[in-house]
Amino acid sequence: MCFTFAWAGWEGVAHDFRIFSEALRREELGFPHPTGNKYYLVDVGYPHTWGYMSPYKGENFRRARTRQLCAPTGKKEKFNYLHSSCRNIVERTFGVWKAR
Repeated sequence: MCFTFAWAGWEGVAHDFRIFSEALRREELGFPHPTGNKYYLVDVGYPHTWGYMSPYKGENFRRARTRQLCAPTGKKEKFNYLHSSCRNIVERTFGVWKAR
């Protein structure tokens, strides 16, 4: 639950991807890019590019009639399920830091 990079000072209406793009573009900021075969998880609003892994678009988990999640089937659905599980940790980290 630690951050590797933070950049404050942007307007609240600035889209996350715009800030992310600027951080990637401006070398003087020292943004820590993933190295080797490592990836950062990004949400669906970001492109899936080398080093940054976003979920497949349009691949939703099916729900049973009891409104519980069915087990994911197929490679894309399984990937999105695992990606979502990891993203929950990221979102929980934001929640913990906001509460401080």
